[in-house]
Amino acid sequence: MPHPKVFKAVLVCVLGGLGVELLSTWLTLPPWRRLSWRAAVDSSSHGAIGIFTWTATLLLAGQEISWKELSMAGIAAIALDLDHFLAAHSFSLFAVTRLSKRPSGHSVLAVFFLPLIGFVFSPRYALLLFVTTASHQARDALRRGFWLFGRLQTPPLPRGLYPLILLTIAATAAILLPSRIQQQPILPFFCISSENKQDSAVHKEDVEVNKTANEDNSFLSSPFDDDDDHDDDADDNQQHEESSWWWRWSGSLPVSPRSPFRKSSFSRRRRSNPKIEQM
Repeated sequence: MPHPKVFKAVLVCVLGGLGVELLSTWLTLPPWRRLSWRAAVDSSSHGAIGIFTWTATLLLAGQEISWKELSMAGIAAIALDLDHFLAAHSFSLFAVTRLSKRPSGHSVLAVFFLPLIGFVFSPRYALLLFVTTASHQARDALRRGFWLFGRLQTPPLPRGLYPLILLTIAATAAILLPSRIQQQPILPFFCISSENKQDSAVHKEDVEVNKTANEDNSFLSSPFDDDDDHDDDADDNQQHEESSWWWRWSGSLPVSPRSPFRKSSFSRRRRSNPKIEQM
């Protein structure tokens, strides 16, 4: 008996893929043959397929489904059709549907090149772009086949293989998918991690612990050490003011335990407790 998560992923690919395709075919029958309506149905179908495929990826990877990532998958799958307007040099739907060849973004090579944009943010977003691009082209292949470049293209894809290809795309991405905690963003200014709130909470907790330690150890210090303590406090306040812009601007950006923006609690206790300095 297959694993429940695998069964759910297969169910999502089969019912989602074939269901969306049958519904889009029914919605473009002769009573609804307007060009704008057909374009809206086609774009919505691509977005739904991207969402279903990314859902299957998260199920196979055993990770929690994120509505934010599902929204990004749907938008990315729809945005791939923007290259039609670039190739037509017009925003007219009539000009887009009269193109003599498919735009470069719909080549199979784009499945490997477009995800490189996601590496600007993180490997996770690169895999999300891979899933949405591949699922978009798999749906287009139902009518015209996969296109490599020039005149190299395959015959139209049979409907029976369509869910299997979606499941293969999801399984490939699930194998390579990093967890949200283990991923290391290349540009942290544009990435949001689940560790951010924990880091900020630990920082606030360390501040409270240091305040309590200063109050408890204040009676142990001699009056001659007041000047040194005030100097240390002034240095700490100045360093905190210099780095406070980071905390205000970055919000929930990931800060590793060894980051220079996060001081160790031992170093703060050492300055606050004169007995530690004498050891």
